[in-house]
Amino acid sequence: MVIKMIKMLRIKDVPREKLRKKSIEINKILISLNRKPMKDSEIAHKILDIGIKSIFVNKYGELEM
Repeated sequence: MVIKMIKMLRIKDVPREKLRKKSIEINKILISLNRKPMKDSEIAHKILDIGIKSIFVNKYGELEM
């Protein structure tokens, strides 16, 4: 059985704004360390990679990290 995963992820306005602000914060730090800034999409992918590894369902059936 083949399960198709989404190729595009729509992000609602509030989380998208939070991501934008976090991207600015991260890139300011990277620049201060003489590192190349990251694209918002690169940061989003990294957040997903890290989050997927640490997310779980608690005993109440809620998602936690």
